[in-house]
Amino acid sequence: MKMRVLAFLLALLFVLPMIAACSNSSNPTETTEETKNGNTPGGQTGDETETEDEKEKWYFPDLPSDDRYKDKEFVFLAFTGDTSFYWHDSDFLAEMMDGDTMNDAVYQRNTYVQEQLKIDLVLEPGDANLEITRLQTSIQAGEDDYQAADVTTLRMFSMATNGLLTELNSMGTIDLAAPWWDQHSLSDLSILHQNYGLYGDIGNMFKRTLGIVLFNKRLFNDQFPTIDLYEVQDNKEWTLDYMMNLVYDLASDLDGDTQMTEGDQFGMVYQGDMMPIALICCDIPFVTKDENDVPALTLNCEKTFDAIDILADLMYDTEVARSSSANQPKVADHHDTFKTQHSVFDVTEIHAAIDFRSMATDFGILCMPLFDEFQTNYLTCINPHVSATLVVPFSIKEPEFVGYVLDCLSAAGKDYMTPAFYDITLQGRSTRDEQSRATIDLVSASVRYDLGYLADWGMSEMIRGLADNRSKDFSSRWGTNSKSFEEKMNQTIEEFEFLS
Repeated sequence: MKMRVLAFLLALLFVLPMIAACSNSSNPTETTEETKNGNTPGGQTGDETETEDEKEKWYFPDLPSDDRYKDKEFVFLAFTGDTSFYWHDSDFLAEMMDGDTMNDAVYQRNTYVQEQLKIDLVLEPGDANLEITRLQTSIQAGEDDYQAADVTTLRMFSMATNGLLTELNSMGTIDLAAPWWDQHSLSDLSILHQNYGLYGDIGNMFKRTLGIVLFNKRLFNDQFPTIDLYEVQDNKEWTLDYMMNLVYDLASDLDGDTQMTEGDQFGMVYQGDMMPIALICCDIPFVTKDENDVPALTLNCEKTFDAIDILADLMYDTEVARSSSANQPKVADHHDTFKTQHSVFDVTEIHAAIDFRSMATDFGILCMPLFDEFQTNYLTCINPHVSATLVVPFSIKEPEFVGYVLDCLSAAGKDYMTPAFYDITLQGRSTRDEQSRATIDLVSASVRYDLGYLADWGMSEMIRGLADNRSKDFSSRWGTNSKSFEEKMNQTIEEFEFLS
């Protein structure tokens, strides 16, 4: 059912004061003086007691100043994925203000965009199958039913290679260099300098999937009261070896029956995709690209063998660590094990920090560990199975119109939604100390979108299979499967060549 976002009077109170300022802004990355003095999209008014540091920087794209799109429909198919807590839409489908921080920010953003362009923003909920099939059928029929959509990263590559998506660099009215678009994703996920999927402040769902490590402060401090893990992280000492030593020391047979069960205390819990994500976070790229933006397989290297040996020691000893996806013995749910304080560490994603707000015991947030102390930077990665990726159908009839709307949605998303998700939802409620907030800063700035992991060429499944079977036999698995990986990669490259 289509849900039309209505411009209720309440939202107009937020957006009307700054319409003139936005339409006259010629620099999309800077705030006008009028806006600085009080007329902001957030509804702030001038306050002479407010310092410059307290004022928000608001972002305005370069939009047409006339009413050429008045009353025109823009239909967006929102990604719902499933009905779980984690993967339902929270970026588009807001029908009214209801007091929820994220919902209200989305509603304000949507209403502002409607008022700015005088369009009718039509938002349709989609799931992973029925509506996406309808989207693909519509594109194949050449129909302009949808102007944009969110799909999973894996589905984005499949749709792109089947000629169903518009190449984003060809849409001149999207300012892809603007700060409201994720520049890492553009450079990392391009092939032959073509981009068919996009991330940015238009939505926050992909940010929920960034890999992190949670730790139970009480359990950790009871055993290591003199170790400050944030200081360890700041000093670039938070490595696989360092974490492994802690995990072994922190495991405890609480009931003394000489058998580790879910009622005891594990040093770490995780699921199988920890292995491929950990390799990326150890600065081991699955593929690298040449000067022509052509990828080549690079996972089969000595550093991969070394990292898997260490990860096996960290992950496979079921007396100290348990997976929720591996062969038995395993835990039913690694999140539940952490929430009930039966594990000190949980290797997970940022969404868990939101879910764990109800925990009575404080927890902290750390980056995924470095390979060793010589690695320059902490890294992280998105989850390709659930990350919502913005795509534009190939069948759109007015790319100029679509580009303007997407730029406006993303710029306004940076104004409304990013502060709500990042500063309030994450940094205000989910995290319980300044150091965890600093970790989120670090993680958010350190995303590697590895094509070999995200393009569904089979490597991530192979690595996850090693983890779930508690195997270190990378060499034979690579020997068996590498030809298939290369064929799939080359097929994608050939299809991108055909599309160029």
